[in-house]
Amino acid sequence: MFPRAAARALCLLPFVIPLIPLQTVQAAASVQAKAAPVVAQPVRASSTSYNTFGLTRDVFGYATSGSLGDPSVGYPSWNFDLLATVSFFAIHAQYNGVLIADSNWTVFQSSTFSGLVSTAHAHGTKVVVTLVGPGGGALIDQCNALYNDDTTIAQIMTQLKAKGFDGINIDYEGQNAMCNPTNPGYPPMTTQALMVKLAKDMRAALDAYTPGLYLSIASYSGSASANDGFFNIPQLNQYVDSFFVMAYDMDYANQGSPPLAGCSSFCMAPISPLTNYQWNDSTSMAQYSSLVGPGKVILGQPYYGRV
Repeated sequence: MFPRAAARALCLLPFVIPLIPLQTVQAAASVQAKAAPVVAQPVRASSTSYNTFGLTRDVFGYATSGSLGDPSVGYPSWNFDLLATVSFFAIHAQYNGVLIADSNWTVFQSSTFSGLVSTAHAHGTKVVVTLVGPGGGALIDQCNALYNDDTTIAQIMTQLKAKGFDGINIDYEGQNAMCNPTNPGYPPMTTQALMVKLAKDMRAALDAYTPGLYLSIASYSGSASANDGFFNIPQLNQYVDSFFVMAYDMDYANQGSPPLAGCSSFCMAPISPLTNYQWNDSTSMAQYSSLVGPGKVILGQPYYGRV
């Protein structure tokens, strides 16, 4: 099994660097219209830097909603000169594609989120929103959510237009499997093919509104080693601007392989080794770079309390 992420941050997640410069409620369906909203303008990176400070790498961090406004660890305490992209974590989609009005949604609709956007934009830092699909091993829910991506995309685009953030980070995670839809109007497809469709449809929606909005996807560290898993990197590469490679939790994937081959039980090991293990950062970055070019690869590190 390819190494994968099993958790996200408690506050601001990994600042990560690419290899080279350059109660479920039907939430979105009930968004109320407001008269002539003032919308922040998306950030545009220059050809030489990612923010007004002059960063030459896309330093990308996930920010959990629960601590977003905390004056000690939330966005008021951050040095935005050292950030290129912040991803709000997270908005969840349920089986029918509808966005869920949970506690994250409440923060998303609050002045805390709008304050993040305005503060980040003042520094030329992008703000994107992470979309998370159904998980927990319920394949039918994940399949149905992917088949209903038109609902998810329409609802998140309504929010983007109203709030002026800079794009979407896709964080749907699972295994490649065949989906047999309950709706007879949908053809059987693999989750891998449906993920490519999601990226394609999201790219089309973003470009139809404002070309140049940022689309990234979180993917497994081993996904560039073959094309038979949940993420087909060459196909996704047609539509996304960057791959946030979740280069952590490799300690589980490396069990049973040198130098852990002699362990009779679980052996303690680095969760994101640079080298010397079957799954490691150096191999992952080389594999991704060979497929999509190093400028689209972001090395995600586990600065979230599980090291």
